[in-house]
Amino acid sequence: MAYRKILVTMLVMMLVVTSAMVTWIVRSAIRSFQTSFVRKVSGLPSLFTHWDVYEYAGKLFALYSPDDVSLNFYRIDPVTERVIETIEVKQPIYPQAVIARHYRLPDAWLAEMGFFAWEIDPQRKIAYAVKPPSQPTKIEEVGYLGIYVVDTETKEIKRFIEHRLFNFFALHPSGHKLYVESPPDSVKVLDTEKLEWVKEFEITGDYWATYFSGFSNDGKYLFAACTGELIVINTEEDKVEEWGRKINEELDTRYNAGVGVQLAFSEDKSEMYAALAIGHIDIPDTPVDLFNEPGKKAHGGVVAIDLAQKKIVRVLGLTREQECNSVAVIGNKLFVASWEGVFVIDIDQWRQQ
Repeated sequence: MAYRKILVTMLVMMLVVTSAMVTWIVRSAIRSFQTSFVRKVSGLPSLFTHWDVYEYAGKLFALYSPDDVSLNFYRIDPVTERVIETIEVKQPIYPQAVIARHYRLPDAWLAEMGFFAWEIDPQRKIAYAVKPPSQPTKIEEVGYLGIYVVDTETKEIKRFIEHRLFNFFALHPSGHKLYVESPPDSVKVLDTEKLEWVKEFEITGDYWATYFSGFSNDGKYLFAACTGELIVINTEEDKVEEWGRKINEELDTRYNAGVGVQLAFSEDKSEMYAALAIGHIDIPDTPVDLFNEPGKKAHGGVVAIDLAQKKIVRVLGLTREQECNSVAVIGNKLFVASWEGVFVIDIDQWRQQ
């Protein structure tokens, strides 16, 4: 009997120790993941859905659409990497207008006038703004038929410049030119002094919405993405640059990857980042390993492009099941939206890997 009691006691102690060890290993793994150069934003709903990230006026949001009408916004504190506020919008409207109106930003009056998106020239005190010809009933119906030229001091509409249905546009830092996507496969250039279209050039042979993400520091290049491809526009000659096509070729041939629609830049604009769709979702094998599980393959990730060298310098695999969708940068942190939530990458540490 004594022997049996000792044996039972030893077995119980072994189970307790084993359980404690498993708990420690799991907690250590989670802690290691959360303190590595790649982490996950906490506080988001545990949903396997198409997440996006969007930054405006220094405010960062993760968002998704629960249906074809609504948008749910989750504001992220970039310091704590946690969700701090939720905004639910029950109508199709562009995020810029939602954020400006919700936080009563200085440009909220444009949203109050019904505009969905805008670019402001502070020197000439002019806003170039867009709104749908009628209130859309679904997100996919959002589109514009022209540019409104609005005086930012008097808040008066000075002119309406017609254009065929489009979604995205970008004002050059000089304020002299406005670039407007021109379906099915072109970009048109508006001279903002004459308010006349001065050029149209082809960017791709296959149309999807062309999302303009920003200009280089010197204003020479405008960066965009369309149908999984990076587009680099030379703004001095208003044509597509060949080095952007070469990056697409390398992504395709070496990584079997295409870029997401939204690009982001490091604070000094020395690097540009894009979310990646890697391989084919029905084929498990891809050329890219998961960052935290060597040997296991990634279908989603992110690429870093050196803008001075005009080449790919790093690729990181993040997700196993689906592609990554969009990116945003706040300070030294790169936020990458995926179907599994939002990743946070410490840019400096990533560069040292």
